[in-house]
Amino acid sequence: MTIIRCLSLLTLAGMLSLTAGVAMAQHDTGSGGGATSGGATSGGESTSRAPVRRTTTRRPATVRKPTAPVRRGITAEQYNKQGDDFFEAKEYDDALEAYTRAVQLKPIAGAYYHMGWIYNDREDYDQAIAALQQSVRLNPNDAVSIKELGYAYRSLKRYPEALDAYRRAISIRRDYATAYYEIGWIYNDQGQYSQAIEPLRQAASFKA
Repeated sequence: MTIIRCLSLLTLAGMLSLTAGVAMAQHDTGSGGGATSGGATSGGESTSRAPVRRTTTRRPATVRKPTAPVRRGITAEQYNKQGDDFFEAKEYDDALEAYTRAVQLKPIAGAYYHMGWIYNDREDYDQAIAALQQSVRLNPNDAVSIKELGYAYRSLKRYPEALDAYRRAISIRRDYATAYYEIGWIYNDQGQYSQAIEPLRQAASFKA
């Protein structure tokens, strides 16, 4: 049994090495459907953009005054577009404010997704979960939003919920290397090394 366990650990180490690129990204750059973050508000393929998560120390949230009321004459779509522009420029505080104004006027799946991503980046995981649950409710086939929700659960060590989210993402997008990697890492983190090997192997195969 000791020999078998040692072999499993060696195999696991190899899988972790092979999936290092996935580990560094955490959030890959592809998604199933189009690239617009406005997205469908229900059904359809994934429309969320998945930017690459920074792997350095995350920037803490700045102290900001409460979001100002929405301005008359500006639509939810216009606020959402403002949010997208700020997001692309990595001006996440301004993006969050614009997305918040957008969803005050109209539920937009992509806006909730980006809000969740920003909250995850700030390590404000409870807020991330609340936003991403709304995104998934509006667009239940968006594998990217579901995986992002899994990331928030995983970060809080709510592993059963994280595993459910990652498996759901994979059921929608079978080649989702990052989701496979995250499943393997959860098993590894819990010392369930033999169960970690197969999802990590899958992550490596799809990454290649």
